[in-house]
Amino acid sequence: MHRTYLNKKVHLTFILLVVLLAFFSMKKIALMTLLIYGFLSYFFRKSDIAYYREIESSREVVTSPVHGRVVSIKKGVNHKEFGENLQEIRFLIPISEESGLYFPRASEVSNFILKRGTSFYRYSKKETPSQANVVLDGPTLTLRNKDQSSIGLQFLECPFGLYPRFFVLPGDRGQAKANFGHFPLGGTVLLYLPSNYEILVSENAIVSPGERLIASVKN
Repeated sequence: MHRTYLNKKVHLTFILLVVLLAFFSMKKIALMTLLIYGFLSYFFRKSDIAYYREIESSREVVTSPVHGRVVSIKKGVNHKEFGENLQEIRFLIPISEESGLYFPRASEVSNFILKRGTSFYRYSKKETPSQANVVLDGPTLTLRNKDQSSIGLQFLECPFGLYPRFFVLPGDRGQAKANFGHFPLGGTVLLYLPSNYEILVSENAIVSPGERLIASVKN
């Protein structure tokens, strides 16, 4: 059985409910409850992440923060929260994928802003609007690296998804591929990198945390 992001109370409630319904011969309702529990366990599953430490041996690298697909890559982007002349990588997390959020490299959470408002359709063909002056609705997370450079993450809720959950606060540190939250039923994640990073992935590439290299610091 896969580990999940559902808390223990949810698991216990469903198990007790199924047992009680079966005990009182309400088998059809018990079966429906069991199916609902199975669907929830699937959509909130948590995967074991493989990570190859040797990829960090020669240069600083960034791996994917999500399970999903690269939608677009833009350069020369300005962002009110993260800075100027950045590179933006837009990731799509499908509803069927594991919804975990992972540190793209060893870093410290230096700033964390929770903002909720207008949703953004994950399959939209439109480019994400400019955020040079106004930041889109959605949480933003700034990660400071050992060399004091920073990378940014922004999370845009989909109309057919849920608001992301986080397990970190400013000052918390994490190794690459460490789990810091999850994005129930998926959505859009934007990764912002300084211009001195070389992008190593292409649009439409399928990515996984800790395995697929996204970028590295230029030599």
